[in-house]
Amino acid sequence: MNIINRNKGRIIKKGEFFYLEKQYKDLNELIKEEKSLISKIEDNNFIFLDNMVSFCENPYYVLDKLYKRKSKKINYKNTFKLIHTGF
Repeated sequence: MNIINRNKGRIIKKGEFFYLEKQYKDLNELIKEEKSLISKIEDNNFIFLDNMVSFCENPYYVLDKLYKRKSKKINYKNTFKLIHTGF
C-alpha cells in the first residue's frame, strides 16, 4: 500500500473501499499508464473494481504562469475504486 501511495498517487479510504487518485496534465499519459497502474494495484493485494476519469483544476496554474512555465488550467484525474484483500 505504501508503494502505491508514494509513487503512483494518493490513496483515500471511504467506508470499506479504497480510492486511488492520480492527476495528469495530459490525457494521453493517463491512457498509457492506466494498465500498468492496474497491475501495480493487483500486485499490492488490492482488487480493482472500477475507475473514473474526470477533470480537475490545476492547483499550480497561477504559480506556473508567474514563472512563465507552460501550463494548463485543467488537469485530468483518474480515480480507481479498490478493495484490499489482506493485511
